[in-house]
Amino acid sequence: MSTTETEVRINYAPMMVPPPSISVDLGAVWSRWTEAWTASTGRTPVAYLSCGTESSGTIALEWPAARKIEAALEPHSDRSVDLLLRVRAGNLPAASHLSHFLTNVVEDLRVVVVDWCSSAGSLLAASASSICMENGSYMGSLCPQVRDISSNDTIGVDIASVLTEWLQAHGDAAEVLAASPHLSIRQMGRALQWTNEVGRSLEHSLGKRGYDEAAIGKIRALLLDPLLPHDAPLFSDRLRQAGLRISDMTPTEANAVRSLCVDVAVDELLPASQGGMRGALLMGVDHVEQIDVGPHD
Repeated sequence: MSTTETEVRINYAPMMVPPPSISVDLGAVWSRWTEAWTASTGRTPVAYLSCGTESSGTIALEWPAARKIEAALEPHSDRSVDLLLRVRAGNLPAASHLSHFLTNVVEDLRVVVVDWCSSAGSLLAASASSICMENGSYMGSLCPQVRDISSNDTIGVDIASVLTEWLQAHGDAAEVLAASPHLSIRQMGRALQWTNEVGRSLEHSLGKRGYDEAAIGKIRALLLDPLLPHDAPLFSDRLRQAGLRISDMTPTEANAVRSLCVDVAVDELLPASQGGMRGALLMGVDHVEQIDVGPHD
C-alpha cells in the first residue's frame, strides 16, 4: 500500500509493550472449559478473544484472523454454536466478509459478548441469531474510522466527527478541511462509501436472521448513528429497545466466562514465540491458537 493511500478501519487501538510472560497450558484450560460449557448449555463453543484492556490497547481483527475463525466454525456449522467474542477493532473488508460467513453458513449461532464487542465486533455480533450479554458488557458504533497512513497518527478519525463537522459547517468544504486538515475530500468520500457498505452488510445479516424491515431500520439507525461517539458503550437494554435479540447470561454462564478470562489471562498482552506478541486467542473445538502480531503500521 502506498503512502498516499487511505487506510479504512473500524476503530484502531495501538499495541502497547507487554508485561512479563505468564505461563499457562491454554489447551488444557480450554478443553476442560468446553466440556463444562457444552454440558451446561448443549452448545458448541468457539472463542476469539482480543487480549488487552481499554488502556493497554487491543489488536484489530485482520484478514488472517477472520479466515481462521471461519475455518474453526465451518466444521460445526450444522450444530448450535456459541461464538465467544471480545473484539474492539477491525479491518472493515475482513469484518464484512466474516459477517457474511457467520450469517450464511452457521445457522444456529449465538454470539456471547465477552466484555465488549464494539466497532467491528458489533457487526459480527449483529450477524448472529441472537446475542448473549452479561451485566456491564457492551457493543458500540459501526461507523468506520479513517486515518492517513502517510501521517504518524495512531488513532483514526471517526466518520461521526467528520459528518458532525460537515453539518456544523453547512457543507462548506473549506471550513471542514480547516477543522480537520489531515483529512481530504477523497478520504471523507471513502469514509462515507464504507459507511454505506457497512450499512448494507448489516441489513443483509439482519434480514437473513429474520428481522423485519422496521427492526432493521431501528437497529441500523442506532449502530450507524453519525452523532454517536465511536467509543460510546451500548448496553443490553438500549440494544434490546432497538430490536436486537439480546438475552442475559445466566449466572452459571457469566461465572464460566469470568473463569475462562482469568485462566487464560485475557487482560494481558503476553510475549509469544519469535519475539512476537500474543494479540488474540482463537480457541476452536479441538485446538487453541495464539495469534501473534507485531506493532501496527
